[in-house]
Amino acid sequence: MISKTNGNGGPQLTWPAVFGAVGVFCLITGGGYAILQNQFNAANQLDKSLREAAQHEQEIVNKTFSDRLSALEIGQRELIAHAAHSPVEAKEVDGLSASVDKQIAALRSQIDDINRQIAASILLQPQHIQPPSTQR
Repeated sequence: MISKTNGNGGPQLTWPAVFGAVGVFCLITGGGYAILQNQFNAANQLDKSLREAAQHEQEIVNKTFSDRLSALEIGQRELIAHAAHSPVEAKEVDGLSASVDKQIAALRSQIDDINRQIAASILLQPQHIQPPSTQR
C-alpha cells in the first residue's frame, strides 16, 4: 500500500506489496520464457518439415531420372542385340549407340547436379538458434 505518512508525502511500502510486485514480475518473465520456448519449438518443427520435404523431392527426382536412365540402357541393349551385320548398318548402330551413351552420361550428370543442389540447399538452410539451456 502506498500512503502518505506524517504529511511528508513519502510512500510507505508494505511487505505484501513488495512480494506482490515480485510475483507479478516473475509471472511476466515466466510467460515470456514460455513464449520464447514455443517459438524455438516451432522453428525446430519447421526446419524438420523443410528437410523432410527436400529429401522427399530428392527421392522423386532420383527415381524419375533412374527410370529414364534404365529405359535408355534397355533400349541400347536391344539395339546392340539386333545390331546389323552389314558394315553400313553397323556404322549406323554404332552412331546410335554413341548417341545413347551421350544421353546416359547427360542424365547421370543431371542427377549428380540435382543431388548437389539439394544437398547444398539442405546444408545452407539457416540453422536455428538453440534455446538457452535450462540448468536447475
